[in-house]
Amino acid sequence: MASHQPVVRPNVAPHSSETVSSSQDASSPISWCTASVMSGVNGEIPLPDRSVFGEEDLTDLDDALREQFRAMSIPEPVRVATDHQALRDPRRYDVPITVITCEVPAEMLRGLMAKGHACTAELATVHDSTLVDLPTGHWPQLTKPAEFGAAIVETLA
Repeated sequence: MASHQPVVRPNVAPHSSETVSSSQDASSPISWCTASVMSGVNGEIPLPDRSVFGEEDLTDLDDALREQFRAMSIPEPVRVATDHQALRDPRRYDVPITVITCEVPAEMLRGLMAKGHACTAELATVHDSTLVDLPTGHWPQLTKPAEFGAAIVETLA
């Protein structure tokens, strides 16, 4: 069995196969996989108000965890969310990966990959990928830390 590199990116697909969240522009076929709902302040993107997130993002994130998260969050440089990434080396498709899916069931993600959905194109091109379901919201490190850690450890085993 190949050793997999963990790819920890819980939010990689829309919450249903044909829709985007109401806070995003549904006219764009890839609007849900961009940072279009975030705006920068002095070159940084602070943690947005919870009203911009869908319920699926906030699954298992109770009020105490929300307060803890807000207190520990730090702004992200705006260019991290807005600069274009140019991936040119095709050898990246030969690196085995594991995707821990939280908001989106692995089966739905597989379906989007099979349909050639724009936001799953890179993932669909990887030669050896494993999808692991961890049903929770966008921040499994807060909502299910033991399960999330175990999934990572299992991936590295």
